[in-house]
Amino acid sequence: MEENISNEIDFDKIDIKSEPPTEEPFRQYFYMAKCREWVKDFKQRNGRLPKSFVLNMGCQMNARDSEKLTGILSNIGYEITDGEDEADFVILNTCTVRDNENQKVYGTERVQAAQPPYEDSALRLHDAGAFRDRKA
Repeated sequence: MEENISNEIDFDKIDIKSEPPTEEPFRQYFYMAKCREWVKDFKQRNGRLPKSFVLNMGCQMNARDSEKLTGILSNIGYEITDGEDEADFVILNTCTVRDNENQKVYGTERVQAAQPPYEDSALRLHDAGAFRDRKA
């Protein structure tokens, strides 16, 4: 799992009302701090942490990236779920090497888009990885 970034970075000292930095990794830390604020607001409104799930689809090289994404989501305050059905936020970490995997991604997006949002939050779906890049 991803190293605990929050031990190294004091997200509370990042001014999230300013313009985002242009250089990495400071830009990433800025958005992580903004997400932490969103998580706090979500918890206050809903009485629980938002839940997330990273679905790894495609090549085996994406597995490490999925671990990193899960670690980042955990560090910003998301509760990590064991499946996409429980999640408020799903990341599809994709690969386009095999056509069969492409078809799985299309099927998953259709299924997710067809489901109504949960009563206490709107389900959010995000593409990551090569499939997202190919669609752009």
